[in-house]
Amino acid sequence: MKAKLGPDATQADARAAGERAGWVLRSFSPQIDWAVYTIPDGADGPEVKRRLRDQPGVFRVHWMRAGDTLAPAFIPRDSIFLQPGLAEGADWKWHWTITNFPAAWDISKGSAQVRVAVIDSEFDTEHAELKPKLATGRNFDSGTPEFNTSDVRAAIQDNGRDLNSLHGTHVAGLVGAVTDNGNGVPGACSTAR
Repeated sequence: MKAKLGPDATQADARAAGERAGWVLRSFSPQIDWAVYTIPDGADGPEVKRRLRDQPGVFRVHWMRAGDTLAPAFIPRDSIFLQPGLAEGADWKWHWTITNFPAAWDISKGSAQVRVAVIDSEFDTEHAELKPKLATGRNFDSGTPEFNTSDVRAAIQDNGRDLNSLHGTHVAGLVGAVTDNGNGVPGACSTAR
């Protein structure tokens, strides 16, 4: 049996909730606030589940079958996110895993009511992962002539993209790229604008 506990729950909190319900804590994952319990032999399943669910700080209770493992349920099917790691232990998923987004996405993927402002260099407003998400951009005078432009769209040069303008596109993608579409990267708040 596994249970979703409240934010910032500790292993001691998980152990106490199980003991009050008559269960034994088997493991606890503080990154996602999930606890796994062993049900006592001969215990009545629905009654045991209800006792744990009624404990303070327990949000959800789920049955686990033998061999089940505890892992994030939502794994975006975006091509760059699914690529294998790079040389020397680097990983394409580093941005999302270091901040624990795979666990967070099981709780929320953001809200369409949320508008996020990214203040950075220019953005590629035609980028397939960003175009449907971007609101009207606004330019501010940076005080640095080489970075001032009348257009929020990233400059494209004959030899490819201007590397100075890719950072805004990169950051905007991390924040809110179209997600789970088999292309590019996932956005941390994929439903936000």
